[in-house]
Amino acid sequence: MKEQLIKDLVSYPFLRRGNWQLKVSVLKNMSVVVVGNHLMFIDKFFVKHFTSMDKAADYIEFIIIKDELNGGY
Repeated sequence: MKEQLIKDLVSYPFLRRGNWQLKVSVLKNMSVVVVGNHLMFIDKFFVKHFTSMDKAADYIEFIIIKDELNGGY
C-alpha cells in the first residue's frame, strides 16, 4: 500500500513566485495540495487542496497578482 502511494505522489521542489514560497504536491493527477508561505510576513501562510492542476495554477496566479497589487504586504 505504501509503495503504491509513493509511486502515485509527485512532490515538486519549492518554488518562489514574488514574495511567496510554494510547495506543490500532486496525487494521481487528480488531487493537488499547495502549501504557501509569505517570505516577509510569517502570518501569511496557507494550505489549499484542489481537484485539478488548472484550479491550483489559477489560485497561485491570483495570490501573486493580489500580493503585487498590495505592494507585497
